[in-house]
Amino acid sequence: MSHHPLFIIPILTLTIPAIPLIILSKKKGFLGKPLLFGIGLLVLTLIIQPTIQYLPLKLLRINPNNLPLETLVYILLYTALVSGFLQEYLKYITVRNKNIVYALWVGGGFGLGETLFVLINQIAALIMGMDFSFTLGLLAVYERLTTLIYHMVSAGILAYYDLRGKGVLAYVALALVHTLINFQAMIITKTNTDPIPVLAAVYSIIAAVFIMYYMKVISHG
Repeated sequence: MSHHPLFIIPILTLTIPAIPLIILSKKKGFLGKPLLFGIGLLVLTLIIQPTIQYLPLKLLRINPNNLPLETLVYILLYTALVSGFLQEYLKYITVRNKNIVYALWVGGGFGLGETLFVLINQIAALIMGMDFSFTLGLLAVYERLTTLIYHMVSAGILAYYDLRGKGVLAYVALALVHTLINFQAMIITKTNTDPIPVLAAVYSIIAAVFIMYYMKVISHG
């Protein structure tokens, strides 16, 4: 068992990713309705996405745990494509003909929903006495922050380009970016015995890019 107080991880998981939402609220005001819509999209994703991802594997009786990496990579790519195109589509149809601030709150709600899902799992693990790495827990907090910012930025970009008649193009581009982010994380996890340093470095780059775009999107709101 780690000597670190693991109960700090759920606290950080709830508070750190909330920072972009607090900044948005201070700058543009709080919008509860699109925030709730975003959380609802996450719930819908949790219902639809696993079925699309894993039903073909069950029908074909494929066990990913027994596949060599050179074959598994195609399944991981399919899984990433489903998450990228489905999640961006749900955000896109929700923010169409909406302003950027509204879209930012939708994306924030989606990211917050994911954060709450992770938080519930962390609390359940602590209650059941399950041990987990403190470092990995901190990485999860960091990943939740970058992911929430990504969802806010992507929703804002979708709304921005939809109002300019280029919403479909923005959707495809962001779905591919989303796919790439998820795919690289899966590959890093599968191919490294200690993926934490590599993932931390990748998330740092992603965070820097998305924070820059986050401030730009807010300024256009």
